[in-house]
Amino acid sequence: MVNSNKQAIVAQLTFVLIFIGNLSIAQSLYEIDQYTVAHGLDSDYARGMCQDSLGLMWFDHDSHISRFDGYKFKIFRHDPDDSLMNLGLPLIGRLQSDKYGNLWINNLINHNARQDILKYDFKTEGFIRIQPSVQHYINWIAADQNKHRLWLGARFGGGLYEYNQGTGETRSHLNENDKDNLLLNNHISIVEDQGDHLLLSTKNGLWNYSKSKHIFYRPHLLNSQDSSLFFSGWVIKIPQSNWVLLQNSWVLLKVDSLLNIKLRIDLPTEIHNSDFAIDKQDVIWFLNQKGVFRYEYARGNIKTIYDNTTNQHHLSEITIDRNDNVWFTSETGIRKINRPDFEYYISKTIDTHKSRTDYIQLYKQGHENYSLVLGGRDFNNALWTAPIKLENSELTPISFDGQHDHPANLVSSNIGKNYIWIAAYSRGVIGIGYDSISRKLNPNNVVYYSREQGNPYTLSCDSTINVYEDKFQNLWVTTAKGLNKIDLKMKYGSVNSVHHYYNNPYDTNTINFNAIDFIVPEDESSFWVSTSVGVDLFKNGKFHHVFKGRERVGCIGKSKKGFLYVGTGGGLYTVNNNNGKYSIKKTIVTEDVDIGFIEDNYNRLWISSRKGLLLFDPEKNIVVNFSNQKTLSNTGGFAKTQDGIIAVTLNDAIITFDPQKFNLSNTESHTILTSLKINNRIPITGNRSVGTNDFKIPSDIKVLNDLT
Repeated sequence: MVNSNKQAIVAQLTFVLIFIGNLSIAQSLYEIDQYTVAHGLDSDYARGMCQDSLGLMWFDHDSHISRFDGYKFKIFRHDPDDSLMNLGLPLIGRLQSDKYGNLWINNLINHNARQDILKYDFKTEGFIRIQPSVQHYINWIAADQNKHRLWLGARFGGGLYEYNQGTGETRSHLNENDKDNLLLNNHISIVEDQGDHLLLSTKNGLWNYSKSKHIFYRPHLLNSQDSSLFFSGWVIKIPQSNWVLLQNSWVLLKVDSLLNIKLRIDLPTEIHNSDFAIDKQDVIWFLNQKGVFRYEYARGNIKTIYDNTTNQHHLSEITIDRNDNVWFTSETGIRKINRPDFEYYISKTIDTHKSRTDYIQLYKQGHENYSLVLGGRDFNNALWTAPIKLENSELTPISFDGQHDHPANLVSSNIGKNYIWIAAYSRGVIGIGYDSISRKLNPNNVVYYSREQGNPYTLSCDSTINVYEDKFQNLWVTTAKGLNKIDLKMKYGSVNSVHHYYNNPYDTNTINFNAIDFIVPEDESSFWVSTSVGVDLFKNGKFHHVFKGRERVGCIGKSKKGFLYVGTGGGLYTVNNNNGKYSIKKTIVTEDVDIGFIEDNYNRLWISSRKGLLLFDPEKNIVVNFSNQKTLSNTGGFAKTQDGIIAVTLNDAIITFDPQKFNLSNTESHTILTSLKINNRIPITGNRSVGTNDFKIPSDIKVLNDLT
């Protein structure tokens, strides 16, 4: 048995959003962590940062380096007596990582730093000093795929330098194709290794450099009209991405490997001259001295995530890690904007201070999945619908005819053959016309079933909880006073149109309790019903008391594998049918499971508990508790599309996500052992021990015994 927290998850959710025109992501739902000297830093001031091949975050603080593994910081200080920790003073240069996972300190970037390059060695946790012979300041360091060469992009007309790590030889390469633009062509911002050639970002557009022919040439573009964009002005190919920035005009281009333009974004003036980064959803995060902002080009809106106008602390840089968390540095520490594992939407159309969205029912309309949002309180007799996977769509109300004196509380629903049935607590049952063939909703066709005083062939109680239409056109309704079966083939209220099922303490074949909650089909002719005291199987006109004498029952649901899940005040149970005999087993979920759950397409259970959202994987026997996310502490009902997109409600919001790539692992991380040598020599370490007991790496990284 493994109980896992969120940090044991080794892959992120891939999100598929519900875009609703009247809904917006709530700014307050972004949680920001701040790291200062109180968390192990030597200094609150931080400048540059990058992420290495193991996923660890590195930060430079001018006079020292820090590394964060997700739990604690390790400080790398300058030590003149240690050949692997001689970082250079007074200032340390810029941190940089390349596509091959190397971590560099570029001390050649300006005159303030010592004139060398430092390469981090994962084996010894030290820095190897490299001293190429260059005459210009260096913007960029790129390792070659053969590992023996380094390519250095120089500033102010210095061109391209080639450094052989084996021989120590440095060669200079100047682009002399255009005599009138020598300075611009040889001011190289970025160098990207592309196999047989390099892609160079310069102040006069993009250039290629052939490693074998030692010539500079323009990239071949399929669309010659694009040459005016890529071959003039300051053009920056953003490293390890498919984005190109036209620096002079502040235009961002999304391109493929052949530089074909797939998307153009004209950046708003607020982003000009700001440091920015782009996440996996193509959302642009930018930083200036006013704060940190989020720009969604599809909607054209800019949202303030961190407001710096009051504090006016100096903000330095922004970056996004491989898990889409946003980091920024400042004079008051390092901050991490945690990427929400779920996308939150808060309705601006519905007054969320007065209304509670209890659950979402998904139904098909045309060829799209639509969500039917059912409010539980004070929704003024209206349903709210919005299409899933469609952008810029309205949140549309479907109003009732207003023939009743008080509004309906909509607590659950079921899609039948001709109606979507709604258990409207205190109002009985409401049916809204729905054609399951054409998939059209007809709000003009509304039926009401309620208790009629003196008529025994109506509902036993208007306090309805759950509804279910079986294949025989019977509508089963659970209420606070028994179970009801409505024959939809007959006129409601006519003789024998409604049958009631009550508890009889002298008849063991009757239901265990009259206040009935959930109803879940077992097969075409039988179903499960739950009450607070147990779970019964209704079959052949009799109630079989299968789950009884245990904790208070909250909710039930059928697994795709055929067994029944039972959520109780003491945890989660499974009920298995073994040739008519039922075995009951308690799972490792011990939290109060009485609100609801849903099974995803990977046989995992997403659970709304009193302690927040849980994820249970029965095959790996892992439970993930999301209670550390305060916004997930009060989740409600669930719904799921045919594609597996899951929606869950909060008091005033809707959460949507795709669990497809949400992978759980109970594999523990391992420690790297580094009793190794450099060039067959033991490094000079001064008083520093060479050990990495505090260095944890992800479990999906294979560590070899012989790293030489």
